[in-house]
Amino acid sequence: MTLVLFGLVSVYAATAFDLPPQLVTTHLLGEDLPAGLPPVPLADEFYALGWSPTGDFAYLENQYETSDTRRLVFEIRDLVEDRPLELKSWIVPSRVPTHDWWDTHEAEIEALMSAKQIRPEVQQLGEFPLILGETYLQVSLLTHLNSSNTRWIDHINIVVHASSSGSKSVFNARGYWRWCTLLGFVPSPFENRVALIVLIQPTGWNGVREPLRYFIVGSSLTVGFSKP
Repeated sequence: MTLVLFGLVSVYAATAFDLPPQLVTTHLLGEDLPAGLPPVPLADEFYALGWSPTGDFAYLENQYETSDTRRLVFEIRDLVEDRPLELKSWIVPSRVPTHDWWDTHEAEIEALMSAKQIRPEVQQLGEFPLILGETYLQVSLLTHLNSSNTRWIDHINIVVHASSSGSKSVFNARGYWRWCTLLGFVPSPFENRVALIVLIQPTGWNGVREPLRYFIVGSSLTVGFSKP
């Protein structure tokens, strides 16, 4: 069975809970594209695992740390309130293929997802703008550079704009980052909700160049908008 949503195809998983293909994002990071060229190469891999009817989103991130090891991070995140519900990580030798690791942890992860009624799916990464009925939606990622050191970003605001109902901020935070960009979205098959996929580079201690990491923000496409 398939579900077509926003022009994307979401394929229901079959009997076996196979590791889905990783989201393809490298084509969004070219020098001449709106996202711009990232300051360090993207090594991490991101796997969108599925959604629940109540807005919980499960994913797996393959985080490379050293030449010998990497960290596999599994999270179930409530994308209505943007909070973690389940978070687990494993240190894995780099020589172990991700699919081999998955085969030994599939049952554990499937049990965690089943407890939250998350249905495994194979999903694609969508890009803005998108059209929902007669509404045209776009997203802006606004950053503010630190006044004393312009190499740092100290404020990030993600705003969703809807042509028929106005705008809303879905993430507004202060901190220290070196670089960030919005890559796209993964749609829920149950409701008009998306997981916004953000790529971000944290600040390192004493100027150490940190790797790029994925960051997930949820947004309803119909609720919470207000006109100026």
